Amino acid sequence: MIGLPISLILTATFGYDQMHTAGAIDVITHNQAALRNSPNPLSSILQIILFMAITVELWHRYTQTPGKKLARICVVDAITLKRAPYWKLFLRFIGYFFSLISIVGFFIGFFRNDKRCLHDLLSGTAVIREA
Repeated sequence: MIGLPISLILTATFGYDQMHTAGAIDVITHNQAALRNSPNPLSSILQIILFMAITVELWHRYTQTPGKKLARICVVDAITLKRAPYWKLFLRFIGYFFSLISIVGFFIGFFRNDKRCLHDLLSGTAVIREA
């Protein structure tokens, strides 16, 4: 739901052909698609920045993204259980990459009583059920 408006912005900015370039996985794995149709680095950076800005703003303003709203869960400060400050939410977004790289980061929550994953531990946030 967040990706669609970003895709439309990038298509309007960089043209329709940009949407058919190789993805990050193609570049990382040195796939032939990356060699034939390499992505525009500026477009890739802008995509990450837009995704981060929108996600962090939704977490801060509403404590939820659309998916979290559907699941009826909220991202809050782990200590106060109130709306988290921007810097903690930014750290949480960056922490997703550490959780993704380690894979284990997403599964830590299964073994903790408070169910916090690596990105929550790094940022001082928690995910709670909506009241």
